[in-house]
Formats: sequence, structure tokens, C-alpha cells
Amino acid sequence: MKKLIPIILTMLILLTACEANISDSFDNYLEKSDTYSNKALPSGAMLTNCNLNQDSNKYYTVLNFNVEFSDGDSYAWATLPQKEQKEDMKFIADMVMDYANSRDWDNDYYLYVAFETAYVSFVYDYETDTLYYPNNIGVYRLMYKDFNTIDPQELLNKENGEEFLIEHSLAKIKHKKIELYAPRATYMVYINNSRFDQTGFENSKTY
Repeated sequence: MKKLIPIILTMLILLTACEANISDSFDNYLEKSDTYSNKALPSGAMLTNCNLNQDSNKYYTVLNFNVEFSDGDSYAWATLPQKEQKEDMKFIADMVMDYANSRDWDNDYYLYVAFETAYVSFVYDYETDTLYYPNNIGVYRLMYKDFNTIDPQELLNKENGEEFLIEHSLAKIKHKKIELYAPRATYMVYINNSRFDQTGFENSKTY
């Protein structure tokens, strides 16, 4: 029996380590799923990256994702109508719930689905069926229409880009140099050091 104890402990440690990395486990689940293996969303976008995390109490559950369309465009999703974004995020929430059920999770977790870039973020609260999106999303839609990007940094190298940034309060001139002023002034949720946190709630609209 004494010889078995170290073996059992080792197995438990290995199983715990494997289970702890739920992001990899979730990705493997999608790859093997008949329903989700192509990672296609209702909007036509494709999932390119998923990062699933839980807090230390395994209550708050956050799925961060990135997408792109068939032409490789990774910015267009952020400019979709809120109705289409919400449909995509509800579909992704279904992925997470099906995964959780396959792993026999306790059914008391709180689920968020989030998409973010360096400057904007979109959060779907599954439990309240609410999509949070940036107050200034109109500026980013116009930026995409005029410059085919939603990254203010890229506008610095585009014709009329600096003027656009200044006009729409995304940059200012300081000491005769342009300085970006485009913080993530939108609602964000995240797991950091196994703890759930959120910020920017007041800077988002809801759908």
C-alpha cells in the first residue's frame, strides 16, 4: 500500500495539471466535435483563437476569442451590427456550455464571452443575455470604412489618418508631435492571477 500512495498522488497531480489547462482542453474538444470542428460562426466569421479561463473558485468563466473572415480580415467583426455580434457570441457560449457538460462541471458557473483588440472590446454576459459594446463604436465603424482598420496606430501611416484621429478625439498634438489617446474605454472582463475582474462598465452601451 505504501508503494501505491506515491503513484496515486502522482496521478492526481497529473490529472489536476491537465484539468487546470482548460483552454487547451476546450480547443481539443472543438477539434473533435462534429458540431464545432470547423469553428464557423453564424456571421460567417471563423474562430482563430480561444482562451477559456476560470477564477480560483471555478465560478466566473471567461471565454476570449478572435475571429477572421475568409479574406483574412480580422477587423470586420468589430463593425458588424450588434444583433449579428450577439448571435455569434451566443453560439460561442453554446460551445462552452456543451464543453462544460461533457466535463461534468458543476452547473453554478457564471459565463462571459469576450472579444477584444488593443483598443475596443465587446462582452456578452450569457446569464443576463446582454451584449456590452463601446460607446464610440460609430467612430471605429467610420475608421474601418475609410481606412479598412480599427487600429488607431495604423492610421499614423495612412494619408489623412492623423487628421481623422485628432478630429475624433483618438489623438492629440503635444509638443508638436501626435500622441495617441485611444484607451480601452469599454467594458472588459478578465481572469488575472486566478481572480475575476472587470473595468470600464460605464463606458459601454448594451444590446
